[in-house]
Amino acid sequence: MYQVFITPSAKKESKKLPKKARIAAFETAQKLKTNPYSGEKLSGSLNFLYSFHFKVEGKD
Repeated sequence: MYQVFITPSAKKESKKLPKKARIAAFETAQKLKTNPYSGEKLSGSLNFLYSFHFKVEGKD
């Protein structure tokens, strides 16, 4: 299993999000602990990164 690290600045910024979005982001982070490569692989010079998208109340 992998670890999820949330930076202090990300924690501070997350407080500005609606509660439902914060909860969805936290749940998504927990899913990434078991499979961090489940997102969409980026291309070009960022081909070593993955992007993971989620929706809250029908909004990205």
